[in-house]
Amino acid sequence: MTHTHLLQKVGVEGLVEVAPEIFRLRVRNEVLAGRAQPGQFVNIRVTDGFDPLWRRPLSVHDVDRQAGTVDFLFAVVGRGTRLLSQVRPGNQLDVLGPLGNTFPLFPQRPAVLVAGGLGLAPFLFFARQLAAAQVQTTLLYGVRSTTQLVSTEAFQRLGVHVELATDDGSEGLRGTAADLLRRALPGLPEDAVVYTCGPLPAVRAVARVLAETPRRAYASLETRMACGLGACVGCVVRMRRRTPDTPAYKLVCKDGPIFDLEEVDLEA
Repeated sequence: MTHTHLLQKVGVEGLVEVAPEIFRLRVRNEVLAGRAQPGQFVNIRVTDGFDPLWRRPLSVHDVDRQAGTVDFLFAVVGRGTRLLSQVRPGNQLDVLGPLGNTFPLFPQRPAVLVAGGLGLAPFLFFARQLAAAQVQTTLLYGVRSTTQLVSTEAFQRLGVHVELATDDGSEGLRGTAADLLRRALPGLPEDAVVYTCGPLPAVRAVARVLAETPRRAYASLETRMACGLGACVGCVVRMRRRTPDTPAYKLVCKDGPIFDLEEVDLEA
C-alpha cells in the first residue's frame, strides 16, 4: 500500500474530555474504520497548515466498523495536542494511517493487558478482538489518581476483569501497573500472554517484573515520532543482538509499534 493510499480526510464526530486534560476524539471515515486493526496508530495533522510542522501519533483506541467511526484517546501534553483538543464536530482533519503492526492474537491462551496511564489507549480495540475470540482477558491499569481513570466500564462490558492501581492510593492498589502485574503473576496460568503499552520506563518496569517469572510478552512502545513512515529515523529503539543478522536498532513507526518484549534492549 502506498503512502498516498494511507492519507485520509476524516470528519470530527465528537470530542469529550473524559478526565482532566484527557480527551476522546471520534472521527468518521469508513476507509480508516475498515482498515484499522488493534495495535495500529495514525499520524494526525492538528491544524490545516504546517504549524506545528509534525503530525501527532495517536493509537487507535476503538473502532465501530458499522458506523464508520474511529476513536482516539490522548492527553494534552504540548501545543500540538492542545490544538487538537480544540477541534469541533464538523471539522476536517488530515490523517495518515492506519500505520504499524498489530497485536498478535493467541485464541487459546489467556491475555493480560498491562497499561499505565495513556498506555491504555490501544487496548480497548484489542479487548474487543479478544472478546470476539472468547479469550479470557484481564486488564491491569495504573494511573496517578482516581481522576485519571478512563474507559474502565467499556472494558468491563466486554467481560474483561479489571484491576486498578493508583500512585496516591485513591483507588485499588497503591502503586503502578507493574506492581499489579507482580501481584497477579503467581495466580496466572503459565500459558498467559502479557501485553503492555507505554513509554520506555513503564515498559522497562514491566519487563523487570516478568524477568522474575517469565511469560510470553509483547510491548507497544511509545516514543517521539515525526514522520511515522521510517524516513526521519527519529524513533529508533535498540534491539538485543541474538545473531549477526539481527539489526542493532529498529524503528517504532515502521517495525512496530509492537515488539516481542524479549527483542528490545530496554536497559540501553
